[in-house]
Amino acid sequence: MRRSYSDRFTDIPAMILEIEVVAHGTARRIRLPAKIDTGADITVVPDTAVDSLRLVEYGSRIVHVVNHAPYEAPTYRADVDVEGIQFKSLQVVGHHKPYVLIGRDILNQLKLIADGPNETFELIHPKS
Repeated sequence: MRRSYSDRFTDIPAMILEIEVVAHGTARRIRLPAKIDTGADITVVPDTAVDSLRLVEYGSRIVHVVNHAPYEAPTYRADVDVEGIQFKSLQVVGHHKPYVLIGRDILNQLKLIADGPNETFELIHPKS
């Protein structure tokens, strides 16, 4: 499905859509806005979602954020549904923003078509 860029969370229009995050192995789920972030290695979810879904800590990893020193962050197990495509048992980290950052752990399994001049984008599962 073709979607329009949005300035919902940024001054510059970005690729934003609604997704569902599920606590792995449970029925606990939440629908959240998500911003596509081709620079993120893994998917990042709001700390509020980590708390409300009661995500279980899985491990930790070093996180690199622009203009900040790298730091070690806890990781959590979650399932993510992007436009009906299920991504199971992902390792995610939390952050203070109110939206998900969809990282390359998901994006590398999809085809992303970004039409900058028209400010539209599509995510396509290569198997469909």
